[in-house]
Amino acid sequence: MIVKPPTPVRLARPAALGTAAWLVSAALGAVTMGILAARQGVGLEVDAYTAASRLPNLFMVALPPAMAPTLVPLLADMAARRGEASARSLATQALAAVVALGLLLSLGLWLAAPLLAPLLARGPDFLPGSRGLALTTTMLRWQIPNVGLSMLGGALQALHYRAQRFTVPALAPLVQSLATTLCTLLLWDRLGIVAAAVGSLVGPLVMVLMLTPLLPRVLARPRGWDLAALRRLARGQTDIAGAGLLAKAGPLFEGAIATAAGAGTLSLVGFAGQIAGSATRILSIGIATTVFPELAEHRARGDAEAFRRRLSLALRYTLLVALPATAGLCLLAQPLVALLLERGAFKAADSQVLALILISYAPSVALVAAGSTVSSGLFAHEETRAPALVTVATVGLNVALALLLVRLFTLPALGIGLAASLTALVRVALRLGILRRRAGRLDGRRIAVSAARMLAATALMSLAVLGLRDRLLAATLSATAGTWQITALRALDLAILTLVGGLIYAAALKALRATEIDGALAGLRTVLRGRATAS
Repeated sequence: MIVKPPTPVRLARPAALGTAAWLVSAALGAVTMGILAARQGVGLEVDAYTAASRLPNLFMVALPPAMAPTLVPLLADMAARRGEASARSLATQALAAVVALGLLLSLGLWLAAPLLAPLLARGPDFLPGSRGLALTTTMLRWQIPNVGLSMLGGALQALHYRAQRFTVPALAPLVQSLATTLCTLLLWDRLGIVAAAVGSLVGPLVMVLMLTPLLPRVLARPRGWDLAALRRLARGQTDIAGAGLLAKAGPLFEGAIATAAGAGTLSLVGFAGQIAGSATRILSIGIATTVFPELAEHRARGDAEAFRRRLSLALRYTLLVALPATAGLCLLAQPLVALLLERGAFKAADSQVLALILISYAPSVALVAAGSTVSSGLFAHEETRAPALVTVATVGLNVALALLLVRLFTLPALGIGLAASLTALVRVALRLGILRRRAGRLDGRRIAVSAARMLAATALMSLAVLGLRDRLLAATLSATAGTWQITALRALDLAILTLVGGLIYAAALKALRATEIDGALAGLRTVLRGRATAS
C-alpha cells in the first residue's frame, strides 16, 4: 500500500470529523453524567461508581493509546523495507497477540476484584462488609471486561489509521457513547446505578464490532512469526502502556485522597475530571490522530523537512483551538456545569462548587492537547522510552502536589485540580525538549509567534465574553420557567456566548495577521462544501 500524504486542506476533513464525533460523544457522556447527578446527586452511590470505574478506566485510557503509536510506525517501516505483504502479515500477528493478552488480563482482574475494590475506595463508607464496598465490587466486575475490549479496539483503530481511514474510527467513540447512554437509560429502573456500569461494558463491545469489517483488507496469513518485529513492537508498547498506566494511576491516588477528605469530594473530582477530559479529547483527537500516520510515513522515508513542516502545522492548529477553548472553559464553567448537571438531586450550590473545581482543571486542557501532538512526533520516531521516564517522574510530582495543595484549600478538590494542571505543564515541557533533541529543529520561532498572537486574540475574546456573560445569563434566567425551559435557555446562552466569542477571536486573529485562521477557515469551507480542494 502506497500512502499518499494528504494536503493541509484535505487534513481538515478527517480532523473536523474526529473533532465533531468526539464532541457528540462527549455530549452523550454528559447525558450519562447528568443521569447520575439527577438520580443520585453527590453521595455514596456516585462515589462507589466513580471508584469502581477508576481501575478499568486506568487500563482503558492507558493501553489502547499504546497501539497506534507503536503499530503504525512499525508497519510503515516494514512496508518500506520488505513490502506491503510483510506489513499485513505482521499486522495479523500483532492482532492475535493483543487478543490473547486482553483475555488474560481481563480474567485476572475479574478474579481479583474483591481484593482490588478496597484499594479503590477508602473511608468510613467503604469499610469491609459495608454497602459502599459491596456496590463498588459489583460495578468493578461489570466494567473489567472493558480492559480486553479496549485493547482490541485500540489495535483495530491503529489498523484503520495505517490505511488512512479515519471516518469509522472517528465515529466509533460516538457509537460507543450512544450504546452506553441507551443501555444506562433502559436498565436504570431495574438496576439503579449499576446500570451505568453495565452500559459502560456494552459501549466498547459495540465499538469493536463496528471496527472489525476492515480486517480482510489489512490482514494477511502470517508467513511464520516475525519474533524480532514483535519484540520491537512489545518494547514500544511496554514503554507507552507502562508509563500510561502509571500516569493514569494518578486518578487512583486522587481517589484515595478525595475519599479521605470526606463524602462527595470524589464525586466532585470525578465530574470535573470528566468534563475537562472530554474537552481535551475534543480538542486533541482530530489533529493529533490525523497527522500521526503522515508523520510516521515521513519518518520511515527519512524526510526530516517534511516531518518538521507537518509537525509545526499540527502544533499551531492545536493551539489555535486549545487556547480559546481553555479560556472559554474558565469563563463559562458555572453555566456549563448548570446546563449539564443542575437538576434533580444536583443543586445550584453544587454547580457553584463544581465550577470552581473545573476552573482549576482548565489549564490542563490546552496543555494535554498540545502534548498529544508532541507525542505524535515522538512516537513517529519510535521514541518511547524517554517519554515513559517523563511520565514516571511527573506522576510522583502530581501525587506530591495533590497531597500538599489539598491542605492549603478549604475545598480539597480544588487542590487536586491545580495539581493536575501543574503536572500537565511540566510533562509537556519535558516531552517537547525530548522531541527537539530527537527530531532536530522544530520551527520554534514560528510556533512561538503564532502562539503569542493567539494568546492576544484569546485575551480580547475573554474580555468581550466576560462583559456579556453576566448580563445575558441574568436576563434569560430571571423569568420563572420549568426545568426543561431553563435547560433550553441555558443551552441558548452558552451557544450565543460561544458564537460571539468565536467571532471575536477570529476577527482578532485576522487583525493580528495570524495565517492559521485563514487555513482553518479554508478547511472549514472544505468540510461544509463536502469536497476537498488543493492546498
